[in-house]
Amino acid sequence: MFKGSVTLFLLSLTLGCVTVNNEAETAKFNPIKAADARIELGINYLALGYNVRAKQNLDLAHRYAPNYVHASSAIAYYYQQVSEVELADKWYKKALTESPENGDVLNDYGVFLCRQQQYALAQQTFMQAIQLSSYEHVPASYENAGLCAKMQGDLRRAEAYFLKSLKYEPSRFRSSIELVKLSIHFGAFSEARQRLQYIHSRFGFGSEAQELQDELNGMSSLAH
Repeated sequence: MFKGSVTLFLLSLTLGCVTVNNEAETAKFNPIKAADARIELGINYLALGYNVRAKQNLDLAHRYAPNYVHASSAIAYYYQQVSEVELADKWYKKALTESPENGDVLNDYGVFLCRQQQYALAQQTFMQAIQLSSYEHVPASYENAGLCAKMQGDLRRAEAYFLKSLKYEPSRFRSSIELVKLSIHFGAFSEARQRLQYIHSRFGFGSEAQELQDELNGMSSLAH
């Protein structure tokens, strides 16, 4: 549902086996590169359900680079995935201490806070990320802010955030779909139909869009 950026940080990393060649024993040991390799292994193991191996590799990453933001945020993500809420919060805060203006970590922390129903703090955290001039994933954070506002039940705010997400990136599928849902909810059937036409032309007739089309057809017939 949410897009987080241990996810974004690891987009270039491929699931599978990665060999780490005795990093600590090499003459040209680079702690950051060694940590990155262990983070990759740890996240891949976590995705495959091997949580013990995941934790072992993430702990090694932190041992190689104790103040490396990506190691801390990866450990925070691990604890989030295994539902250790207090530990996840601790490690997200550590990551932000190491890199206070890291938009990706702020975005991830916002997602985490929203899932803990800390909605006001989550929105504040998303906005901190968005306001950073160096942050490249503004549309994703606006989308996450919209999903969080929707979870909170603040549908008008959610609509405003989804619209902002699309201003930055008009082709975002999730924001487009969510706006269709909100348009139907608000009874703005013409607007919902226009947005669905765009989704069909841009993404094809996926099952989610087709379900909304069927719902819209049913609601429109009732309105007549």
